[in-house]
Amino acid sequence: MRILDRTILLRFLGNFAVIFLLLFVFAVSVDTIVQAQKFVEAARTASPDGQASLLGIIRAVADFHGPRIFQMYQYLAGLVAVGAMGFTLAQLHRNRELVAMMAAGISLPRVALPIILGGALLGSIQAFDNEVIVPRLAARLLREHTELAKKGPKQLPVQLVADDRGALLHAEAFDRSSATMRGFVALERNASGTLQSRVQAPSATWDEGRQAWILKDGRRVVTADARDERAQQLTSSTPVAEFPSSLSPGALVMRQNRMFAHMLSSRQILSMVEDGSLPAADARRFVIGRWGAILANLLVLVASLPYFLLREPANLLAQSVRCAAFAVPMSLGAMVAMSVPLSGLGPTAGVLIPIAILIPLAVWRLSGVRT
Repeated sequence: MRILDRTILLRFLGNFAVIFLLLFVFAVSVDTIVQAQKFVEAARTASPDGQASLLGIIRAVADFHGPRIFQMYQYLAGLVAVGAMGFTLAQLHRNRELVAMMAAGISLPRVALPIILGGALLGSIQAFDNEVIVPRLAARLLREHTELAKKGPKQLPVQLVADDRGALLHAEAFDRSSATMRGFVALERNASGTLQSRVQAPSATWDEGRQAWILKDGRRVVTADARDERAQQLTSSTPVAEFPSSLSPGALVMRQNRMFAHMLSSRQILSMVEDGSLPAADARRFVIGRWGAILANLLVLVASLPYFLLREPANLLAQSVRCAAFAVPMSLGAMVAMSVPLSGLGPTAGVLIPIAILIPLAVWRLSGVRT
């Protein structure tokens, strides 16, 4: 059985690699054709002589789409695993290898065991991809085609982000690499939320030791209706050298990445809860949903096995259509149920409901295989 298990497992993983790479190459080819002009411009910009060569274009495509293979694995690993399972068992069925195994006294559910173990292995790789690889590539994954010559996303504006003292920070542009904000403005408020003063500077650079933004030509302007004792001691406009704040560059990155939380690791998501940039309920749904999605992919794979674990001859094309009609809605439905807040249910319950449905369904489907 070890030789048989190893053969089925390697065939399953090989089919997975072939299908996944074909889908990735197809997606890259379509995008390269549609955005060809931008890739040519990126190659021309990177060339010392200002001329776009074929090698330069290939490098631009690889630099832009290379990291996206890990993001694509994050999204499509489950469905590709179902496709690989179908091709593997279809090959065994077409060559009458399943008949030989049953004649040797091996049950069809036992034949499926290497595929289930392969699905678990692919899920483990997906977990490593989610927690380690994709978070490190998040900056490159956020790039647009207009930023092909850059290693990270363009400078993004800071839109009135509140720190722990209630001050609202705003900037025309924030450069993550240099920890610098251009067009820095900080609106200082009292406990009731009334504006007291405004701190502004052409630029501000973060000082980790002081835990403050070092201002260039910074000034504090007191509003006319400020009445507290601190404001009375200030003139209408006074020079300011620094602005202490809890919003470090890392915290700002977290705030800006709130809509891209699916690219962050579980630890980064939980740190967003600590600094107040992400509600705790949303964070639980992101983290639990990430692990629930991996389990859901495995359960859908198990529930799809009976379409190809066949004792008698059958039309494999019709079985493939039935399998796709079952697996695709089940996978997408589980993902939507885990990611969308459900009224009246907590984030944990919303994630666990699809799992609670898929577990008995997978057991019932696999136990009904005729062997």
